[in-house]
Amino acid sequence: MDEFDLELDEMELVAAAAGYYYYNSITRQPCHSLSPSGSGFMTEVLNGHDDVCREMFRMDKHVFHKLCDTLRQRGMLRDTAGVMIEEQLAIFLNIIGHNERNRVIQERFQHSGETISRHFNNVLKAIKSLSREFLQPPPLNTPPEILRNNRFYPYFKDCIGVIDGMHIPAHVPAKDQSRFRNRKGILSQNVLAACTFDLQFIFVYPGWEGSVADSRVLRAVLDDPDQNFPNIPEGASGNIFTTGTFNFFFLIWF
Repeated sequence: MDEFDLELDEMELVAAAAGYYYYNSITRQPCHSLSPSGSGFMTEVLNGHDDVCREMFRMDKHVFHKLCDTLRQRGMLRDTAGVMIEEQLAIFLNIIGHNERNRVIQERFQHSGETISRHFNNVLKAIKSLSREFLQPPPLNTPPEILRNNRFYPYFKDCIGVIDGMHIPAHVPAKDQSRFRNRKGILSQNVLAACTFDLQFIFVYPGWEGSVADSRVLRAVLDDPDQNFPNIPEGASGNIFTTGTFNFFFLIWF
């Protein structure tokens, strides 16, 4: 075997070693493993590293416990014989944070589909009740994003926020699918949201069928005082200005 053949053999060994190292790096197991189901899942998430809770519940552990305490102290949720409030909230956060199906959550938490559905809806109602407290209306002074922009100021100096609609995929029974099918042929719900210019939400209105136009959803909100839509200042008249170019609304009081 000549010197050239030896160099080829060495290069092949180096290439094989590099390939083996790369394969191991992309298939390496995660630094933590969770119990696949039952009470062990909750125990390991809440007693494990903060990153695990953040990944599973999309929430820091101290925020999770504080929210549980709030829901418990205000009587919005209650512990049941088989499911504590912490687990009820975990079920809810797992579903909305990872778009998990009921069947997957049944296996993870070891509860029936009816139990999962019931606790999900209970938590959803409790969170909705809290939303009126935590989604605060913006201050009535001119936002700096308008004040510092010559294109907007002084024309929109009285603008208090921005609203728009979005379509979120929905899974509904066959008998209701025609109402939830939007103009693109996708099953969805039409959600109206309002936020300030620093992207803090001040209003969210979900649940409308995907076939419903944005203007109808907006009108329903404006006509229903129970929806807690951002209030027009007392003594001022309100107006909503729409721009077809950017497809959003300015909430204006003047």
